[in-house]
Amino acid sequence: MLWNIQPNFLKAKASCALPNAKMLPERSAGAMLQPCYNRRLAVTQTRKQSYGFTLLELLAVITLLGLLAVVAVTSLDGVEDDSSIRITKIEMSELRNALRQFKRDVRHFPDETSSPSIYDEQSRVRLLVQCSDENIATNPENFDAGCNIWSTDTARGWNGPYVLSEGIADSWGTPYRLSYENLEPRLISHGANKQYEGVNTTDRCLPNGDSSDDIVLCLLK
Repeated sequence: MLWNIQPNFLKAKASCALPNAKMLPERSAGAMLQPCYNRRLAVTQTRKQSYGFTLLELLAVITLLGLLAVVAVTSLDGVEDDSSIRITKIEMSELRNALRQFKRDVRHFPDETSSPSIYDEQSRVRLLVQCSDENIATNPENFDAGCNIWSTDTARGWNGPYVLSEGIADSWGTPYRLSYENLEPRLISHGANKQYEGVNTTDRCLPNGDSSDDIVLCLLK
């Protein structure tokens, strides 16, 4: 009896991996194969359920990525604005040093002694690159009355260039303004809006009002 039962039992176990119910009676084979079928069905369903994302999940991910992109762009805009302001202030400090050196050498700021003034306020800084006392009719781009050539004997005269020509505009591409209004030499950037917004009558070394984005630097302070 044992010899007859054991082989059938072993074959029934093997049928779970590779179904072969011919070795058993139909009823016994069906009963033993049913658990194996259920396990396979469960594995197949699990694989189908874990395949990919649903449409709702994809929409949620796309929306989140869009929000992150908007936040990133907004943050970068603020960083860029702050960086432009810092760079402009640094350049203005360097220009102030150059203008003071110009005054020490020539004994006046660019176009300060011309009467009437030859240059508008946005052109005077160019005299840091080249300056001459030649006739304005033949040399208007770098004329400054009293801007004599450097003399080693007197240690006076124009001894530039004091800056590179590329450094004369602010971070927004607008030439710096050099004003002598009320005998208060001031270097001015028009700021991001590129508009000069006038003089602060209370303190000429500050922008004209809280809404102004001008950057003002007094040369003698």
